[in-house]
Amino acid sequence: MKNILIMTLTLLAFLGCSSNNEKSDAYGNFESNETIISSEVSGKIIVINFDKSDMVTENDTLAIIDPTQLKLKRESVVVQKEILETNFVSIDTQIDVILEEKENLLREKRRAENLLENEAIPQKQLDDLNGNIEVINKKIENVKSQKLVLKKQIKAQNIQIKTIENLISKCYIKSPINGTVLDSFNKKGEVTAAGKPLFKIADLQTLKLTAYVSGTQLTEFRLGQNVTVLVDASATDLREYPGRITFISDQAEFTPKVVQTREQRTSLVYKIEVEVENDGSLKIGMPAEVNWAK
Repeated sequence: MKNILIMTLTLLAFLGCSSNNEKSDAYGNFESNETIISSEVSGKIIVINFDKSDMVTENDTLAIIDPTQLKLKRESVVVQKEILETNFVSIDTQIDVILEEKENLLREKRRAENLLENEAIPQKQLDDLNGNIEVINKKIENVKSQKLVLKKQIKAQNIQIKTIENLISKCYIKSPINGTVLDSFNKKGEVTAAGKPLFKIADLQTLKLTAYVSGTQLTEFRLGQNVTVLVDASATDLREYPGRITFISDQAEFTPKVVQTREQRTSLVYKIEVEVENDGSLKIGMPAEVNWAK
């Protein structure tokens, strides 16, 4: 009787395993969509606010690179701009003075024209006045051209200030996503360079299951299809999660150089990715199985 009971339990366990194997169409491991955050400026790291395993939200300041030199440079450019603006205002004053001189010459010209009609003055006196007015007009145009140059110089200074302010903002390293810090590559006090990675962050709320299927399975599913993902809940039970196929490779991997037989063709594998919402139980690297509706 005891032997019969043992055989019965063994058969049930075997059938349970067979059922799970039949249910699974593909196998793989969970991965995360990782974001590498790099510095866009060079300098000394003066603040690091987050470390490994810390949760971050979008726009959190992860670290600060010393912006002192950039701020001093901005202050210098601002002073230069203020000098140019002062010169710009003084040019307006110069133009006002020259216009007043011109108005005086025009009054003298009208008086001279009246006197000339009565032959009270020589023609040369009127000619001299006309010559002086022409000089004044050229002086006005010259001063106006200086004003235009100053205006362009002030515009260039404004652009330079905005450029420096943009660099200062890049000293404050922000998180582009909500996620978890998987790795921090630097410490406070270290010097970093533009383009050097500082943090690795992943959104663990959604994981991707990377699995591989044979070429004969490619007709059984499609991109965007909803599938069932299975993970180990215990030694004998599996937990189900809804998933969606987000990627199907168009190239086989581990392909033999020469494919001749049917057996070799079935050995080709294609990569697929399944997106799965994480309830906190799923971990990077955890094995899982995929089942799609027939």
